[in-house]
Amino acid sequence: MGRPRRVAAVRCQDHPDGHVVSDGVYETRSGRRRRYKCTPPVGEPHRFSVVVTSHGTIARGWSPPPECPEHPGSRVVRNGVYGKTTAKPRQRYLCHPVDGSAAHSFTPVLARDHVHEGHERCDECDEQRGVHHGETTAARTHSWNTRLVAEALERLSRGDSYAEVSRWARRVTGTDGKRIRRVWREGDLVVPDRSDPSRQRRNGWHTAADWVEAFAPVVFEPVVARLWEQARMERARLDALIAAGKPLDRPQVVLLDDKPVYGRTLDRAARRDDGFYLLVVAEQLDDGPTRRPRLRLVRAMPKSNMFAWRLVFDELGYEPDVIVADAGTGIGAAVRAHFDPSRTKFVPSMWHLIGKVEKTLAASPRATVPSATGIKLVEPLHEHLKLLTRHSGALDDERTWGVWWDELETLAVRHRAPLDKVRSNRKTYEPAVAEVLDIITTHPDVPIGTGGLERLMKRLVEPMLAGRRHAFGNLERTNHLFDLVVCRDHHAFDNIAHVADLLREDVRA
Repeated sequence: MGRPRRVAAVRCQDHPDGHVVSDGVYETRSGRRRRYKCTPPVGEPHRFSVVVTSHGTIARGWSPPPECPEHPGSRVVRNGVYGKTTAKPRQRYLCHPVDGSAAHSFTPVLARDHVHEGHERCDECDEQRGVHHGETTAARTHSWNTRLVAEALERLSRGDSYAEVSRWARRVTGTDGKRIRRVWREGDLVVPDRSDPSRQRRNGWHTAADWVEAFAPVVFEPVVARLWEQARMERARLDALIAAGKPLDRPQVVLLDDKPVYGRTLDRAARRDDGFYLLVVAEQLDDGPTRRPRLRLVRAMPKSNMFAWRLVFDELGYEPDVIVADAGTGIGAAVRAHFDPSRTKFVPSMWHLIGKVEKTLAASPRATVPSATGIKLVEPLHEHLKLLTRHSGALDDERTWGVWWDELETLAVRHRAPLDKVRSNRKTYEPAVAEVLDIITTHPDVPIGTGGLERLMKRLVEPMLAGRRHAFGNLERTNHLFDLVVCRDHHAFDNIAHVADLLREDVRA
């Protein structure tokens, strides 16, 4: 009497009530497989096989093979690997059509890395990966996986340079080794190819730069669509209040500022000819019981003039109730030319006014005193500038606003400051602020300065420029890069898995 067959721990998918017994183990290119014999209550016996681990246990079946796009419902099995230049081999599949036609190999729309059963864990859930669930590629012809690109975009949004992110990607994938070009004759190898190891370092930044151009719009579009829809709904609500003759409870507020970006030559001289401007737009959004500014647009433009700002306003896509910005630049002219002044009010930034007055007064030696942090204004002038707040009384009405300027001129004469420059600032700011004093006094949630935007720029925008102001030669790619900064301010990178899903969905669309 022979050894009895061991009862299998699996069921036949075609005959759940069939009698299944094990029938040996064999090796295939897709891994070790165990064969089973199924004897159904009705019909002829047949055999099937399943993948098993190196310990002989049945491989977990939560990741079925992908479906063949040409033959839905066909039987699909793993069929070796391909990809000599990729960080990991890619999985190929074999399709056996149900109509009996010839079998053929295929790869999914998004190819996946090959997975050795029981030897690889998911970085996100720390569970072992299924054999059909390796990391997907970022795109059909890309050699980098989706999660790596998503993490790279997050690093770029923090201010890491293109070169730093490219080196990181090659390091974590093990592809940072020196590549040797095959030549057939000694004369075909030129000298720079033999002894120029820095060339790869100089050109390596293109990897991350290409990712920004290809994938930043995929992450940015859902964010800007959500912000635009929120702004549209809020605009409709406020327009209904205006139509009913009711006062606005919380006006829509947009803050504007610009930042010149100029590189330097090797001798540290400024290169103004190759510079550009960053035009920054922030929205005052609800953050619980309070409101705070959030980045909405950051656009690199050759100049910060009326025409450039009007392009940015077109991209903004709606007319806010209040715009807060510096009154002494092209921003004010752009606002007056683009928006209806009866609907959109322009509030000059007190933050900029204080800075300009301080710079004017500091030209007089009698108006400044040394301090531990440098030169500062004498106490009377310093205290007078501190009155540019809502609760000091200087902005209560046109009379108090004019008195503040009269007192400033008196102090300027007393400390021998250039009175003509003080009066020039007064000519610009006094009438502009007087027009919106009613908004300043009746809407305490409307900021009277761009200090909040300045802090945003210092925290999110300026780190992008540190040590690389000279390196932004492509303005379109630079705009995509700063789109990632906007996404970061709106928490788009809090969940890297969600970013990876966006990239996959875009390729499959």
